[in-house]
Amino acid sequence: MRYLAATVIASVAVISLTAPAAAQNRAETQLLLELRSLQEQVQKMQLTVNQLTEKLKAAESRMDAQSNDTRRGFADQKVLIDSISSGLRTLNERENESAVRVAQFSQEMKAIREGLTSQQTSLGEIADLLRPLSAAAFASAAATSTTTDPAAGAGTGTAAQASPGVTKPALPPNPTAYYGSAFGYYHGGQWESAVTALTAAIQKFPEHPEAVRAQFFIGESYFQWGKHYEEALAAYTAVVTNYKGPDDVVSDALYKQGVTYEQLGKKDNAIRSYQQVIKLYKGTSAEILATTALRRLIKQPTA
Repeated sequence: MRYLAATVIASVAVISLTAPAAAQNRAETQLLLELRSLQEQVQKMQLTVNQLTEKLKAAESRMDAQSNDTRRGFADQKVLIDSISSGLRTLNERENESAVRVAQFSQEMKAIREGLTSQQTSLGEIADLLRPLSAAAFASAAATSTTTDPAAGAGTGTAAQASPGVTKPALPPNPTAYYGSAFGYYHGGQWESAVTALTAAIQKFPEHPEAVRAQFFIGESYFQWGKHYEEALAAYTAVVTNYKGPDDVVSDALYKQGVTYEQLGKKDNAIRSYQQVIKLYKGTSAEILATTALRRLIKQPTA
């Protein structure tokens, strides 16, 4: 009995010692399984991150390509817009030139129509004189022919009847030629004749495109003539007041207005004229000249 009891006690002791070891092995095994599962999940996540990185790189590459295409497209559009703008400027310039030519042709056509009307009137008068005589008048002429020399009567009577009614038709002068002749006096240095001819041209053809230049050259003629600065100032002022363009002529007239004020000793008026040129006519040669003159006047002490 004692042996059996000892055996039982030994068996219980062995069982009590081996139970915790088995439990510990199961826990470690479970931990290993969980670690392995976590490693697999980490590997899957790493694979997913790698895939996302590749997709991101591909997306960035596509975006860069699209950005380059967009920049090239904008550059091409800018070139196209610049080309269209240049073409529009050219068309506008040609349109302005065409408008000037149409205005010149209109003036010339007006002169031609007036000339044709004058010719028609003269031809009508000539036709009236050449109309056959009536029978009574012819008989009277035949009766008187016996007492006069037929040759003399034909020579004097016809001339006496025809000459009073016949007027030599004269076409009005061509406007372009008229203005060209007037400008010729200026370029030839004939200031007094230039003023007279240019004034007559403006009075005869006030709507002609060259009228504004003619008015400006009246001022230039007075200015070059010497000691006629008041008349020159009035001519330049007429350009600025009465004409809207072209800008190069009006801006030059406004600048010369300032120059003439300086010749007359009116410094403040000259400064105002130069300031108006700079304000109203950007980019013109008159603006450059006015800027230089204004700097010179401002540096000078006021009298």
